Amino acid sequence: MNSYTLVLMISAFLNSAPTSSPTLAHRFVSALRYFADDFDPRIMSVVQNCIVVAPPLGPVQEYVRNALVVEDPFRPEVNAAANVTRFDEIQDCFRGTYQRLMRMQAETGTGGFLRRCLEEV
Repeated sequence: MNSYTLVLMISAFLNSAPTSSPTLAHRFVSALRYFADDFDPRIMSVVQNCIVVAPPLGPVQEYVRNALVVEDPFRPEVNAAANVTRFDEIQDCFRGTYQRLMRMQAETGTGGFLRRCLEEV
């Protein structure tokens, strides 16, 4: 998956999710959990900067057969995720990162758990 597709997915999540999360760090962790456990590319797509629960219709219907559909907002006929394969492995990365952050949070408390992650990179 390229960084552009990832940015579109995170942007759609932030646009679709409730804004009750107190910090950007919590919203980031919520996005990791969402894409690891709740997002199903067989029935969900990113269209018009929103996550929809049905494969898209209209200009993007030609590539619905792909495992992941992320509409390019500047060229709606283009699937920004057309070359993404094995999305299940990408979800495993989201899941592993989420679980690691949660372990670190439990060990250090909520204050600074992302700062500690950045120090380890």
